[in-house]
Amino acid sequence: MTEPRVELQQFAEHMERKLTKRDAYGGWRHLPLPYLKESLKNEINELLVALEYESPGEVMDEAVDCANFCMFIWDVMRSTTDERKGLVRRNSKEEVHGKS
Repeated sequence: MTEPRVELQQFAEHMERKLTKRDAYGGWRHLPLPYLKESLKNEINELLVALEYESPGEVMDEAVDCANFCMFIWDVMRSTTDERKGLVRRNSKEEVHGKS
């Protein structure tokens, strides 16, 4: 494997700094997927507002928040049981095809 790009390393370091500040909250693996999904939507909205009205530093912070919630979802999905993964995939396909 090649070394990560400098930009990726810097971004990951920002992610880790934000995560470290919240270590006392007990991580994310216990959080339900609907909560993570809604939180990601909220973070994306905050990023969009920051892009319009805030400083570059605030935009960068919001981008890191979005990335952290994406990582939470990725990690929860990775660590779920096969049964749970099947359920999520089925629901995702239904949403794509307009089924509820």
